[in-house]
Amino acid sequence: MASDYPLLHALSRLLGWSYFLCWGISFYPQLIHNYQRKSVTGLAVDYFTINVFGFACYTVSCLLFLFSPLVREEYARRHPNAPEPTVRGNDLAFAAHALLISIATLCQFYFFNYTRNASQRLSGPMAAIILGSLATIAISCTLVNGANWTWLDVVRRFFISLCGALFCSRSRFWFLACCARCGRVSWTRVMRCGTCRFISTDLSGPKDGMGCDPAPAAGLAGYG
Repeated sequence: MASDYPLLHALSRLLGWSYFLCWGISFYPQLIHNYQRKSVTGLAVDYFTINVFGFACYTVSCLLFLFSPLVREEYARRHPNAPEPTVRGNDLAFAAHALLISIATLCQFYFFNYTRNASQRLSGPMAAIILGSLATIAISCTLVNGANWTWLDVVRRFFISLCGALFCSRSRFWFLACCARCGRVSWTRVMRCGTCRFISTDLSGPKDGMGCDPAPAAGLAGYG
């Protein structure tokens, strides 16, 4: 129990709000940079769309763990030795703040007349991942019976959907990035599914030891 270890409890709270502050600040440079240059060229719609979806799932799950008596009761019944969920206020603050900033950044693609390339659009695979995740959550809601499958399991589907969507999107980006380095796909296609602060599209530069152009890879430093 937290009351048994007050120092560790205080340290946990301090670290929790510290990560919220540090990680929360990290969302602003891209938003501000887009505003200053009135452009979203070089960024991927897929990345910011999955951010909105992921942080929406995270926010809903935090809200339920913190404020739903039913979910908290089911959690306590399933974990009698540690009946209180580990989700805290800083988790909700981070999720809600990240969701709002992600929505604001995604809106810069559509509502403020910022410069945008025609190729910057949501890809089919990413749309399928999001729809599949939503379908998983919807199906899990229909399976609730209060015994073998509870609302706690539904809440956990939000976490699984978030992790699965992020894993698929990042894996696809790095796969296409590796293909692009060897000239198998265009860097424009890579930009559609990942986020790069800068990607060189000049493929006429010197090749590395494997016959691949190293110049575009420098742009991957800004990924994520």
